Amino acid sequence: MLYSDDFIFLHLQKTGGNHVAKLLSRHYQLTKNGKHNGIADGFERPHVLFGIRNPWDWYVSLWAYGCQDEGSIWSYLTSERTASITEIIGRHGARPATWGLAASHLAAIPGKSADVWREFYQDADDPVAFRGWLKYLHSRPGSRHTGEDFSALPLSDSCGLMTARYLEVGSRAADWSQHRAEICSVEDAAAYRAQYLAATHFIRTESLEADVADALAALGISETAESLLVGRTNSSNHKSADFYYDDASIALVAQRDRAVIEAHGYTFPE
Repeated sequence: MLYSDDFIFLHLQKTGGNHVAKLLSRHYQLTKNGKHNGIADGFERPHVLFGIRNPWDWYVSLWAYGCQDEGSIWSYLTSERTASITEIIGRHGARPATWGLAASHLAAIPGKSADVWREFYQDADDPVAFRGWLKYLHSRPGSRHTGEDFSALPLSDSCGLMTARYLEVGSRAADWSQHRAEICSVEDAAAYRAQYLAATHFIRTESLEADVADALAALGISETAESLLVGRTNSSNHKSADFYYDDASIALVAQRDRAVIEAHGYTFPE
């Protein structure tokens, strides 16, 4: 999360957030409070900018970044390290209402095989490896290994990792903490989004400069998509989405991330 006196910018990984921050810093001094996190308690601004991306593209980018030996999810999956009890309690909180999630997360510690995950990250030009990674990531054993609380959430049985990250990062931390255990289906995810998502401006990776210009206009600053065109940073190297997906993997994302897809009118990128 980055903020100024006028707005908060919520940074979901692999949505061009570092580049957005660079563009915003032309006009604002930005302060950091965490990174890929929601709105911390005590922070309120009239404008909340939230970076998003087509889910099919998001998974390719997340995986391909790992093939470059980059990213927190890659780092956790491919190391032998597991989260400590202190880290898990710190993430979920010490309140009785969160003990069930913390216990589920603790139960996920045994059984992670870093070697299995390393095999998926050998070659960013291997669509079979990508499909295997995507399927295993959303399996019950695979989802338990991400280093996040994904598998501990009831939504992990029906929703995708992107939906979980989108809802958490796009929310006020207090709302997410209070209601995340109530999200048990795609329909619940959509309902939570409608009620609690904090964003007032969406910055889509597919139209990043134009969306930043629109957000700046709402803040009283004149820029155009053309004036904001500069080289992007922290990107992953990969081919287009249609190179990696087959019918089964297209359908997996379509079902599990339907709440995000329908909210933003996304379709599979051709």
